[in-house]
Amino acid sequence: MKRALTSFAATATVVAVLLALTQLAGRAAVHLLPAFEPQLNTLLEGMGAEVHGIEGQWHGINPGFAVRHLRLASGDLHDVRFELDLLESLWRNRVVARHLTVADGTVDLERYGHGWRLRGVTEPLDFDFVTLAAYSDAVGVTLRLRMFDAGEMQELGRLAWLGSNYNNRHLLSLTLTPPGACSSCGLLLEVEVRSGGDGHGRLIASRFATSALPLAVGAEI
Repeated sequence: MKRALTSFAATATVVAVLLALTQLAGRAAVHLLPAFEPQLNTLLEGMGAEVHGIEGQWHGINPGFAVRHLRLASGDLHDVRFELDLLESLWRNRVVARHLTVADGTVDLERYGHGWRLRGVTEPLDFDFVTLAAYSDAVGVTLRLRMFDAGEMQELGRLAWLGSNYNNRHLLSLTLTPPGACSSCGLLLEVEVRSGGDGHGRLIASRFATSALPLAVGAEI
């Protein structure tokens, strides 16, 4: 019994030391992140992306970053803040955010066959957006959506995405407001799902229609 307790204590000590060293190295790395912005942009160049004003952050055991401006092949994002939920990301083997916010930005879509895709992105993105949206603790994103079809550009509107995941409750709110719309015009989707699978949602469209996305007036489910 004594030998078992000694082994357990030794293992716990080794794990604690490794975690402490990982945190120390991680904190040092994120604080040095702004100095490596040129090298980071060299790596992102092949993806058609570029960052400006990046800062590393560390909260508890969770690494994170803030970017003043992120240029993408299909648009740009402003004032991006991301904190990784390290434990849940390891548990799910997917990227899960503790916090994710985008203050403003533009995302361009283009007609592709019978559907739509991100403009300028010809290969499928190897990223699990569903897990990010479903399990991240707090998400707040505001974007302007534009759609390109045969050289014609149409502004779809401003999208506000709010999400939370607390106490086994997944809450999602999506609001799409057309350009120049009245205060009561737009599209609202609200969903609440519990971990057991029960949930409810509603979809409301009020005086909202585009040639790309026609919707009935006042439809609710």
